[in-house]
Amino acid sequence: MNSAYWLNLIVFAIALESDIGRRRVGAFRILRPLVSALVLVPVFFRGMDTSENGLLLEGGAALLGALLGLAASSFMRFEYDAGRQRAFSRTGVAFVAAWVAITVAKLSFSYGSTHWFGRALGTWMYENAISPDAMRAAFIFLNIATMLARVGVIYFGGRRVAREADAAHGVLQKAPSHPVG
Repeated sequence: MNSAYWLNLIVFAIALESDIGRRRVGAFRILRPLVSALVLVPVFFRGMDTSENGLLLEGGAALLGALLGLAASSFMRFEYDAGRQRAFSRTGVAFVAAWVAITVAKLSFSYGSTHWFGRALGTWMYENAISPDAMRAAFIFLNIATMLARVGVIYFGGRRVAREADAAHGVLQKAPSHPVG
């Protein structure tokens, strides 16, 4: 199994393991994927192409990855538990289905680039001066951006519901008391 398959499966496993069901939004949940990215990039990264077309491909892949991560994470809901004073995320079948679809699409492209349309892809890369390093880096950026977009949704979603709860609590505490009588 090539490294692109492994990277896809690792990103998929991190997303599902940390997000299925009701999960607390906290520092560990935010930092773990960031640390994972710091560990994964050196394992799979062999360099990038700084030519104009190489950078366009790599940047486009990062943008696509962020959009895919945002799309899949749109199925995540956030709530605030006032008793525990904690934000939580909640996911279900739609979230899992979105991550499965994204992962299958990425795995299919990886497999297809070798077995189905390798010659056409190689011709396109040659005609557009895209190096193998640019293609590999683009795929890594796609995966890491997908994971980081999910982290952003968790962070900002958790902060939003906590802020809303604090604002509602502040309004309740500051409500004027009306004497009865």
